[in-house]
Amino acid sequence: MELSLGRGGSNSRVERTDSESRESFSAQSIGSSQSFSASHSANVKAHKKKHDILAKVILLGESTVGKSCLTTRYVNQTFDFNSIATIGMDIRIKNMEMDGKALKLQIWDTAGQERYRGITKAFHRGANGVMFIYDITNKESFQKLKTWITEFEKSTTAQEPVPMVVVGNKVDLGSERMVETEEAKEWCEYWEIPYFETSARTGDGVCQAFENIARKAALHSVKRSKEKGKTFVTNSRKKRCSQNCVIS
Repeated sequence: MELSLGRGGSNSRVERTDSESRESFSAQSIGSSQSFSASHSANVKAHKKKHDILAKVILLGESTVGKSCLTTRYVNQTFDFNSIATIGMDIRIKNMEMDGKALKLQIWDTAGQERYRGITKAFHRGANGVMFIYDITNKESFQKLKTWITEFEKSTTAQEPVPMVVVGNKVDLGSERMVETEEAKEWCEYWEIPYFETSARTGDGVCQAFENIARKAALHSVKRSKEKGKTFVTNSRKKRCSQNCVIS
């Protein structure tokens, strides 16, 4: 197998035997498999931890904007150079303490491809917070934010407004920027949505963005739980009343 490398107008060739190619591929596969196994194991342990508050945050945006990489950076403090497009949906767990309460944050990383839209809309229900993500080097991903927001608002069943944030990712690629910070800020001010810029690769701004939506999602979850409790008590009283009523 030959690998062609070009630099400065000259070409050089590195020849690899079939056995060397297989060994290289095998090593990459093993490394990727071990990384996935460790991540999955950590996620299972996090899921089993006890909590006072459970909040669901979903990540929405076009494919390749970096939703999975942002999640991995926030949950595992790492960056995956071999990240592939999410198929359907992936859930990660982040346990933290907030105001003396144990918060279990469910981060729903959804697929951005058009063919999965029908599936991912079903995941909007029950969300306590939403992070809309675009790529600062991809103008189209920014322009489509309005569609993502509109589709979410149509499909959510929440009576209370669901907290939102907009994230401009890949700020480490500043030289390739196609969406200026001020343009994004003005757009978000119009929609009354907080705006953050992040880099999944370096970690810049990631914690700030997630902690902002996590706090709001936790409060939304607590409020929703209280409302459900009131509804349950009211319905129980009505049921007892109807059973005890005597019609003469």
